[in-house]
Amino acid sequence: MIKERKPFRGNPRRTCPQCGAAFTCDLAAGKKDCWCTAFPPLMPLDENAKECLCPECLKKAIKEKQ
Repeated sequence: MIKERKPFRGNPRRTCPQCGAAFTCDLAAGKKDCWCTAFPPLMPLDENAKECLCPECLKKAIKEKQ
């Protein structure tokens, strides 16, 4: 049986740790999915990462890993 994912609640405003750009986490804003789920997973994750990347930095990071 697949469990339904509960939306993450919290402050939806984020600041990218790489470039300082402001962006919104859709899960924290109460939506079912976040914009980042449209991207391929970024693996392996940086072990020091504690925050999400903005859309532009996420695109760059995925491209660099390919």
